[in-house]
Amino acid sequence: MNAPPPPRSLAEVVAGLTVDADPYLSCDECFDQICAYVEHVAADPAYEDVVMRRHLDTCGACAEEAATLLELGALDLTS
Repeated sequence: MNAPPPPRSLAEVVAGLTVDADPYLSCDECFDQICAYVEHVAADPAYEDVVMRRHLDTCGACAEEAATLLELGALDLTS
């Protein structure tokens, strides 16, 4: 069992709350697209989706979901 990620520092939280969120992506839209995004990132770590990255930089819940999916995908590859 993996330990949870360390809590974000106050500076990281403030930076996430004050970053420009345009172009806007809602959490619902993010969850609709997150599996495809994670598959792209797993296949090509240089893959960039500006809108998704902006959302993940500002939304801890969605960022945690993406990180978990990436971790689970990595476990699948090593099994």
